[in-house]
Amino acid sequence: MLDDFEKELAYCAYCPKLCRHVCPVGNAERRESVIPQAKMAMGHMARNGTVSLTEDYASVFFYCNGCGLCTEFCEHDIPVSEVLFEARAEAVARGVQPKTLQNFADRFYARNERLVRKLHGLVDEHYFVEEAQVAYMPGCDLIDDSPDDVQKTLDLFAAAGVDYVSIMESDLVCGGYPLWAAGYQSEFRHVAEEQARRLSGYRKVILACPACVYTIRHVYPKFGVNVTAEVVHVSEFLDTIAHRLPVKQTVQAAYYHDPCYLGRWLGVYEPPRRLAGLVTRKVLEFAHNREQADCCGGGGLVPDVAPQTASAIAERRLEEPNQAGVGVVVTACATCVKNLGRAGRDMEVLDIVSLLHRSLE
Repeated sequence: MLDDFEKELAYCAYCPKLCRHVCPVGNAERRESVIPQAKMAMGHMARNGTVSLTEDYASVFFYCNGCGLCTEFCEHDIPVSEVLFEARAEAVARGVQPKTLQNFADRFYARNERLVRKLHGLVDEHYFVEEAQVAYMPGCDLIDDSPDDVQKTLDLFAAAGVDYVSIMESDLVCGGYPLWAAGYQSEFRHVAEEQARRLSGYRKVILACPACVYTIRHVYPKFGVNVTAEVVHVSEFLDTIAHRLPVKQTVQAAYYHDPCYLGRWLGVYEPPRRLAGLVTRKVLEFAHNREQADCCGGGGLVPDVAPQTASAIAERRLEEPNQAGVGVVVTACATCVKNLGRAGRDMEVLDIVSLLHRSLE
């Protein structure tokens, strides 16, 4: 409930807009109503009853990638995206969410069913071993938009002599982040409880999606849901077995893009960079990197609510490698690959898994 964030909303409502310059949505939209301070001020007014939420008023809550960059620059460390996601739940409860997100839960489950079938068609059935102790969970965007990277990941495991990882056997391929980001909290809690039960059947679960890793580690507990298995990102796991990978340097230069949930939210910066360094002669850094990395524009369901804004954010992110004449950007998130790839017409945007696989001897 928004009442739980009285301090955060008040601090932002009366702030002199110190984080305005870093908001990817605000910079792309170039309108004052979607900068972090304005979105939080709307939440503040909704909480104290100054305004009655309508679809127009509530729409600003959904113009947030959840990237957390504003918090990085906030003197008071206000978790703006967390509060705005709670405001989205308030909008859903009142039935004033954007039309593009109406019946979102039904579409989430329909997509999930489709992707479960697709996953079973992507890899051999022998990878689905119920009694395995370590499981790999590709995630919805990887299955949907970069399906070849599922098998490539398994190939990398095999190349390093890892034969004990199975595909996670479940009728859910997602940790529920889209439901949480959309404000569908009751549906999210249901998915979290079901997914936690399945995850807890393993000792370790390797996830390809940084948002799912963050959601399971940090959002599930806020809903009273805990997972006993160790949950790691695929780049963290590959980093531990990289010394056994028969790879060689095949790429002259590539920029590394920090996914927001992997970097800023989970603090995983070095593993994907080390992996990229194995096969890239020169790993280049964006001017804004690590804690201050710019967003790709793909998070927070912004591509669903404002696709042109999401594209503009991605185009802005790719200006630097374009100006440098470097044609490869590597990252560690299927959502980043998708959104940056759409914007990078002459740019090759690769997941670290795909880059490593290409360089296998």
